[in-house]
Amino acid sequence: MNLCRGPETRKNAWRRAARLEGLRPARGWRAPVRIDEGKSYANVAGRRYDLEVFDERLMPTRQADLQASQDASTIVRSPMPGLIVDVRVHVGDRVRAGSAVVVMEAMKMLNELICEVDGIVRAVNVKPRDSVESQAPLIEVTRAE
Repeated sequence: MNLCRGPETRKNAWRRAARLEGLRPARGWRAPVRIDEGKSYANVAGRRYDLEVFDERLMPTRQADLQASQDASTIVRSPMPGLIVDVRVHVGDRVRAGSAVVVMEAMKMLNELICEVDGIVRAVNVKPRDSVESQAPLIEVTRAE
């Protein structure tokens, strides 16, 4: 359940926790957001609600990920800005979960980016020496059935 948004998420999240699953008081519910083991939640009227905290600036990325999951495909994204050093797959290649598909340099370190699913490479969006931003889609993999 998405209740929090914007850069001030945890500080003002209780102000946005209203009308939870059919509980509709006249002025809405207010509940402090607590963090336990890295997950945010709020207790309202004796019930615990898990919250997903996100930044609106990353919404296009989230929507692209949602679309990709509906298409039964996975997108390997850049975890941070960097420079592509090597692309180890081509369109049509079969990849296994855990295999390295891209090597990128970021913060003066080489990072191997791995594919999380078994499948076939549908698109390669980068080539060596490309500069990429954080969360840029690098490789698209269609899941094997």
